[in-house]
This record gives sequence, C-alpha cells and structure tokens, in this order.
Amino acid sequence: MNRFCINLKKSKYLKNPKSILGTCIPRAERNRNLFASAIAGSTSSGSTTSRRARLGTNPSEPYLVEEERATTTTRTETNSINRLIRKFELFEKKMDSLLNDNADIKKRLKNIELLTEINNDPDFSKDVINRVAKNIFKANIFPFTKDLVDETEHVIQKNFLDISESMDLRHHSKLFKRIKAKLLEKLRGMRGGIASRVKSAIFEIFGESQLPRIDFQSSPAEINS
Repeated sequence: MNRFCINLKKSKYLKNPKSILGTCIPRAERNRNLFASAIAGSTSSGSTTSRRARLGTNPSEPYLVEEERATTTTRTETNSINRLIRKFELFEKKMDSLLNDNADIKKRLKNIELLTEINNDPDFSKDVINRVAKNIFKANIFPFTKDLVDETEHVIQKNFLDISESMDLRHHSKLFKRIKAKLLEKLRGMRGGIASRVKSAIFEIFGESQLPRIDFQSSPAEINS
C-alpha cells in the first residue's frame, strides 16, 4: 500500500499529487475510522429510538396515561371527601356546644324562676325558720351563727330537695341573711317561753319573794354570774 502511494506521488499523469494523499491512509487507521463510524451510527440510532419511545411510540402508553389520570381523580375525590368529613365533624362539635349552652341557659332560667318564687313566698321562709329554730333549740338554746347557717342549709336539703338542687353557697348565704333577723327573733321567743315556764315552776316551790329577780334578756354570762 505504501509503494502504491509513493508511485502515485511520482506519476506524471497526476496534475495535483497532493489530492491523492488523502486516499493514502494506512489500513489499520482506516479500519479504526470505519469502526468509530459504525459505533456512532448505532448510538445515534439508539438515541433516536429512545426519543421515539419517550415521544409515545410505546403501545401501552395510552393505558398508563389513562390509569394515571384515574389515580389522580380518585386521589382528588378522596381529599374532597376527607375535607367534607372534617367540616361535618366540626359542625357536629359546634352543634353539641350550642345544645349544651342552650340546656345550661334553660337550667339557669329555671333556677332564677325558682329562687324568685322562693324570695317572694313568705310561707317558705316561715317554714324554714320554724324548722331551723325547732332543731337548733333541742341542742342549744344559745347557738352560734355558724350553727344556724349549717342547720338552715341542712333543713333545705332534707325538706326541699328540688330547691336545694338549684341553690349553691351564694344562694344559701343570701337566704340566711334574709331570714336571720326573724330566725333570731323566733329563738328569743322560744327562750322566753321556756324561761317563763321555769320561773313559774320555781316560784311555785320557793315563792316569788324569796328569790332574786333574773332578767332573761341578759346574756348567758350575766345570768350565770
């Protein structure tokens, strides 16, 4: 091959010997060039095939797209249903709260009506005073204020259960303040009655002129002295 190239260079028939130099390529190099060209062609063909596959030449692609659309639609519908469920749960909670508030308001109105009726009912106050005075007087004819307060609450709880359920400590305190004066007056009258009977019995035995006078309106300390 090299001799052929040299003879061509020296030939007198060649008008431009340099033009033929491009054809005088060694066989090994020419083979490498052909191999590289073949690889480049196959790579280009593969790239084209890949691009075609990506561009939608896959026969199953329409089904995949449709399935993806169906999945997206189902996911969207599920999210919408979940949002509706959450809103409904919030609505139920608000309704429960409103119903509880309404029940509480009705209960308070009932209590107000009941307590108003109690305050305007003189028979109720009179009944409570009589019961408290009777119970207290059996234990102590000179009770402390705390004893009267406790006994008033006990009488209401035992004898007026419906009223007691509507009352709290504040209501009991107001009721006691309202009946306190009449309750103390009732107790003084009961003490006076007992003192009169005791005095009569003593005078019958010893005679009125033989005993010193006792003022039963005095305090317990003055009487004991």
